Amino acid sequence: RVGWVLRVLLVIGFAYEPLAVPSAAQEPKAWLEVTQPRAEQSSTPLPLIEVKGWASARQRRRHDLVIALDLSDSTVLSSGVDLDGDGTGAVTDPAFLSWLAEQPGVRRALVGRLGGVDLDDSILMAEISAAEFLIKRLNPHVFRIGVVVFSDRARILAPRGRPRDELSRVLRETRRGFYQELLGTNFYDAIRTAHAELGPSPGETGGGRALGEDRERSILFLSDGVPTLPLPPAWAPNYALFAARIAADAGIRFYSFALGQEAEEALEVYRQMASMSCGRFEKLTRPADAIARLRRVDLVGLEELRVVNRSTGKPARALRVVPDGSFDGFVELASGKNQLEFIAKARERRETSVVREVTRSSDACGKEGGQSAECERVSELLQELRRRTLEIALWAEVESGRNIHRLEVEVEPEPPRPPTRGE
Repeated sequence: RVGWVLRVLLVIGFAYEPLAVPSAAQEPKAWLEVTQPRAEQSSTPLPLIEVKGWASARQRRRHDLVIALDLSDSTVLSSGVDLDGDGTGAVTDPAFLSWLAEQPGVRRALVGRLGGVDLDDSILMAEISAAEFLIKRLNPHVFRIGVVVFSDRARILAPRGRPRDELSRVLRETRRGFYQELLGTNFYDAIRTAHAELGPSPGETGGGRALGEDRERSILFLSDGVPTLPLPPAWAPNYALFAARIAADAGIRFYSFALGQEAEEALEVYRQMASMSCGRFEKLTRPADAIARLRRVDLVGLEELRVVNRSTGKPARALRVVPDGSFDGFVELASGKNQLEFIAKARERRETSVVREVTRSSDACGKEGGQSAECERVSELLQELRRRTLEIALWAEVESGRNIHRLEVEVEPEPPRPPTRGE
């Protein structure tokens, strides 16, 4: 139970100054590393080359991330999209409802309520799907991921650093075990639990963190509601912000997502959680958009990445940037020397660039009917280019439905991050 000291701090509104934020002029340029082609000068007989690398607003560091998912009562409502493709008029599978009714402790009212909606299209399922997709995209050599779920209380679903297949397994299990949650909405306990799972500040011992280990730490927070706990409900937002302040002062960055109309009543809470940690805030009017949004959530402060062949003036094709800052794409090469320029821009408008010179030495397929190994490689590259182009087009189609909500989506600009102790 929170003591009287915490209650006094909540009442006075956190009357202490935040950490000083350095000016943009003091910040270093964006970090950019080109891994393919690695050499400053290289040659190839191919007319097409794959490029790869990593970019960030900050020097490359490993990253600890806890995803916090709201499993409160309101998450069984519709996400606004037919997620499982069985039609907008579908309802929850009757066989599943029969199984659910037999589970110990299940409320009869819940079974009846689910009979009138399609659980597979719910906010709950959209949150889980979004988390699953993000986990698959993040580099396991860079990111250690944990998952926290919360309703009237929070619990660690998967400790930080578990293998990807285990994270996927526990999320699948949550799709069936959700009925054990579905109560109030306790932001305070969710933030405290996620903070504890991330361990102490860099440079401190304990919590699985080696002395001097330098890792970014973030909480990605999804909820469709307003904080209602701890009691009284009127105090719950202050409890949440108090916990967020403690985490922010420990160097933890927040990415907060307010899903749906009910969350609009607490937008200032979501916004402050992000801004006090120099993180990001976004409101998604349609909760299902979280699936597409987390596909491209920026966890490294990168505003823009461009790759251009300056010799031809053509940009890279099928350029993909993953939330962890890694990127790949394809560049067409002209005969002779090609100057490829990679440009990364951070949100603070700090820009850096890297140049690679690639010489296309000859016609890969020659005049021999296209049976050479080089020609086979060209065919493979073209097939992969078509596949990735189709993937990008499909995701653009998925996200096109967001255009009608575009004016309702708000993104909190990220100011320069305050230094943590030891930096």
